[in-house]
Amino acid sequence: MSRPEYANVPLPVFDPALSPESLFESLEEWVFSPALRDLVEMFGGAGIIGGNRLSVVLEALDAFSGRWDFRGGKERNLARTKEFAGEHEEVVLAAARALGLVDSPAPGRGPYDHMIVLGGLLRACMLRPRLAAQLRPLLAAQGTVTGIGAFRPLGGDEVPMVGVLGLDGVDDEISAMDAGMRLAFGLGAPSSVSAFYDPENRNLSWSRTRYGLEGGATIEVVAAPSNDPGRRANTPDSYQFWAEDVAKVDPGDHILLVTSAIYVPFQHADAIRMLGLPYGASVDTVGVDASLEREPILEQTFTASNYLQEVRSTIRSMRLLAAAVRDEVPGGT
Repeated sequence: MSRPEYANVPLPVFDPALSPESLFESLEEWVFSPALRDLVEMFGGAGIIGGNRLSVVLEALDAFSGRWDFRGGKERNLARTKEFAGEHEEVVLAAARALGLVDSPAPGRGPYDHMIVLGGLLRACMLRPRLAAQLRPLLAAQGTVTGIGAFRPLGGDEVPMVGVLGLDGVDDEISAMDAGMRLAFGLGAPSSVSAFYDPENRNLSWSRTRYGLEGGATIEVVAAPSNDPGRRANTPDSYQFWAEDVAKVDPGDHILLVTSAIYVPFQHADAIRMLGLPYGASVDTVGVDASLEREPILEQTFTASNYLQEVRSTIRSMRLLAAAVRDEVPGGT
């Protein structure tokens, strides 16, 4: 079977100058797209994406996509992999591209008041700061750059990579992000460090390391605490901590998120929910394509199971976003 072709589906757009109802239209465009419909039907979900209300379809998709959860609560580099028949794989890869998990959009607006570099596995903590440094000319004169991570111990293939990359002292995600930011931006010693360490529960700890840049811009590397003591901080936790305790976000501010291409859709949806709706800020999200990396140890190619996992992540994030919009729009879909 040849790979099907789908038109690219734009990600949801939040414009603070418009009413929140406009978000429903962009959410519906993604959820009711032929690419997602064919993908779901390929795996036995015929009829799920039909003429029902958006909230009903997202609830059904959330339940259905449980079959694409290959992590089972583990970190992404420890998730199980699954091979698919040729026809299934071709549809998965074509749908993933159309749904925005392969080709990252270019930054659409500038200058940006804030740039957030999202943490992740060790490769991400090296590659994302590099992209952020390349995009620095898009930052406003007094703009802020924040690398965000968590106190997550390195595991799996990350551990041997530390030695190969010469990252002395790096043993968790936030130290990896700090190293990546220092290398990418040529940073010296920090100007200030503040932190809280909970000796009984690392998930509740936080830290802020501040650096200065020429021209008045500032860089911080921030480890966010979790809102759930039973797990490490996730992306929404990080957004919330950054907005409440680190940055001063004003209505109309432009925020640029830097992540990896495969995670752009779900992290963008979370950002609209956590930063756009509450603060009236606009959000653009761009992603690194690690498959194009010339440094072999940092190169990464994703499989069909990886893409299915992140389609599920996006469905769940869009369900939360739709619910947040409904809270602001009586009678919303």
